[in-house]
Amino acid sequence: MSTIGFKDYLAQAKAGGTITAAQMETLRYLAKNNNGQIDAEEAGAMVALKSDPSVRLGPGADVFIKSDQPVAVRTGANVTTFGGTLIPPAVNALLAKAKQNGAVSYAADDSKFNQYGVSAGAREATGAMGFRYTEITPDSVAVDKAIKVALTQMKITTVTAEEDDVSYFDQTNLFGRGSIVENYDHADHSQNLYARGSDGQKWSANFAVLEDGSLHCLPATRRLPDDGTILTNPDLGRGKKMMFHGHLDVTDGRVTGVEMSGKISKVAGKGNAKFIDPVALIKAWGFSVAPGVTTQFSNTSSGTPRIDPNTGLITK
Repeated sequence: MSTIGFKDYLAQAKAGGTITAAQMETLRYLAKNNNGQIDAEEAGAMVALKSDPSVRLGPGADVFIKSDQPVAVRTGANVTTFGGTLIPPAVNALLAKAKQNGAVSYAADDSKFNQYGVSAGAREATGAMGFRYTEITPDSVAVDKAIKVALTQMKITTVTAEEDDVSYFDQTNLFGRGSIVENYDHADHSQNLYARGSDGQKWSANFAVLEDGSLHCLPATRRLPDDGTILTNPDLGRGKKMMFHGHLDVTDGRVTGVEMSGKISKVAGKGNAKFIDPVALIKAWGFSVAPGVTTQFSNTSSGTPRIDPNTGLITK
């Protein structure tokens, strides 16, 4: 089941004569949602609106033109993320401090001891697993919350303990958008890998911090094309090293919970590696964070990790 596309929405917006900030948000969202990134053609179409004599940009609309760039623009380390987002100075400073104090960068499945987890096969950052689509920023969450068009949502029906059925429908209300909620099922999602979860969420709560300091969540469907394997946190690496993986809960645009994966909780609890604290990184990115949110540990069988007050790292 399809939803309105970037070009159709752009034509409708231009026909009105004035493009509002909300419409520009929607245009940017549709450009990202189409294939997981804003390509040069779509970015050019938005920039061209500034000099188009047939339309007027309403207050604040130009902000949403300037804040994105094609995903291919990565002119060097510490400039943009793998998804093409400019990295804030506070994030670069935190990354530098963390690495200087021994924060680990790891490939989830490259250890002979399998200490970090195993990737199911998401080796390339394409489609719904593209860096642009999975990247979580205050801006991407705000745009998700503000979207005003119908989106395809999943309805999951449990058949047996190991089998679910999924159907799709166009959802027009705003319930669940701007939120990140866990999504797990045994259904076949080959029809629409961009479908929303049953709570209306674009992303599942499975998340990771990549080596560039960017935050990423799995899409709600958690599948690859023609592959029924359920994707997990380590799949977010996609050829890049990771610094943390676990679960992230966001409600109405605000971070309400952060949990460390059991695999790396055990590694930290044994004192075998130090990890960056994702809560500090989330704050450096500028997210709204609920009071009292700290990193929780899902497996303490090898010892309970702690956050070192001197380095800010998760360690034994």
